[in-house]
Amino acid sequence: MYFSQILCQTGYMVLIPDWFRGRGFDPKVDPSSFVRETSQWSGLDKDWQERVLPYAKENGAKVFGAMGEKRSNAV
Repeated sequence: MYFSQILCQTGYMVLIPDWFRGRGFDPKVDPSSFVRETSQWSGLDKDWQERVLPYAKENGAKVFGAMGEKRSNAV
């Protein structure tokens, strides 16, 4: 989150959608089921098209970028 603060301070709009809908990950449970349930593009795309993108455009966004973390042991 620190990097997003730096971007905001330099004038960028930073959006961090709650793709998990407030649902936390239980570290005692195998992460693969959590990832499978919360990372289906069919649901995320709907959120992007109907919520995130319109909000960003309504607030002046014209160019979009994304950042993330690449993990070698991703599920």
